[in-house]
Amino acid sequence: MELEIKGTQEVDVLMAGAGGGAYPAAFRLARAGMTVVMVDPKGVMSGNCLAEGCVPSKAVREVAHERARQLRFGKYGLPGSFGVDYGKVVAHKDRVQRMRYDQHAVELSREPNIRLVKGRVRFFDAHTVIVEGEKGEDRYRARFILVATGSDIVVPPVPGAEHCLTSRDLFALSPTLTTLPTSLGIIGGGYIGLETATMLGALGCRTTLFEQGPRVLSGMDGEMVGELVSLLDPSIEILTEVHVREIRKAEGGYDVLFRHGSEGESRTLFFGQVMMATGQRPVIPEGLAALGVEVS
Repeated sequence: MELEIKGTQEVDVLMAGAGGGAYPAAFRLARAGMTVVMVDPKGVMSGNCLAEGCVPSKAVREVAHERARQLRFGKYGLPGSFGVDYGKVVAHKDRVQRMRYDQHAVELSREPNIRLVKGRVRFFDAHTVIVEGEKGEDRYRARFILVATGSDIVVPPVPGAEHCLTSRDLFALSPTLTTLPTSLGIIGGGYIGLETATMLGALGCRTTLFEQGPRVLSGMDGEMVGELVSLLDPSIEILTEVHVREIRKAEGGYDVLFRHGSEGESRTLFFGQVMMATGQRPVIPEGLAALGVEVS
């Protein structure tokens, strides 16, 4: 089947999303002879993994590992101090992301049965999709539809949350944060918060984790988490059973106002920056019910 350009465009498979849940399937289907249209608001293949997640964070983590090794050189008779140029760390991260984006562009150019469209989908019926793009709307008729719209960052309605960074501010291409803060308060004790604390801590930033529950990494095996926490650098502070009440702008940074412990002791800590790492939620495209999908 040929991809048509005018009117209602006929396609074998339309994919809502072009991230890790979509593009590997797109290439397998294309190689089987099916025509595929991927629709994604970013307009590139990758999803959050490359845009602001797995890939850029691991590029920073590798630098943090090197820094941690350098700090141990003294005991081997190699004394000396090693500074951190965080702007160059960010430039390294950006290079890794651009390299992978370029690789994706080459992969896409070599597969004539796949077209990538920048836009958002709206499902009209079980086989018809409206794509809202930069130049208006287009209509597609697809034999099969794959919904792979991924997830987005959750920021809870805490007073002052607008002052907070998210992982996007740290790891997106050309991110907002290009200077390493002297201290970072991280609200949320999941894997994103913990990984960020260990990475930036190794680079010289004092980090504190605020976790609402009784322990960090609440969805993971308790024995494993206990062992992991015991191996963390002691400079990383972990506060559990915390209820954050407000993030308040202060001179040179931000105050985090919170209640701590079972008796709800009120405390305030100051940080150069504050980050929200409070999880992700699914991105639910408009008209999903037209596909017969029920959302709880």
